[in-house]
Amino acid sequence: DAISPMIYWPMTEPAGKRTDYATLASDFLDNSYGRLLFAGMHVYPRNDTDTYNFSEMEKEIKYLREIGAHGLSIYNYALLKQNNYFDDLKNIPFQEKALIPIMPWK
Repeated sequence: DAISPMIYWPMTEPAGKRTDYATLASDFLDNSYGRLLFAGMHVYPRNDTDTYNFSEMEKEIKYLREIGAHGLSIYNYALLKQNNYFDDLKNIPFQEKALIPIMPWK
């Protein structure tokens, strides 16, 4: 009933690269055939020089909302806790409770 691709690449400038978060998320949504899309993201550095931070997560969440994704999943809990992102998530992108998406095929 839903697709949840784990897209573990950042958003890139310019957009459109094969491993660009926005490009991949849009492609999955375009090919979801009306089913729900809960795109995955992660909160850990991808390599020794990566400077992943909360602003990247915010950009990805904002983009998913702009394209009409139904939700998201974040990997991994331990790093959310280690980086103290729970309050940031609650106070910035998740101030309002989410509605459960309608599944007309049920």
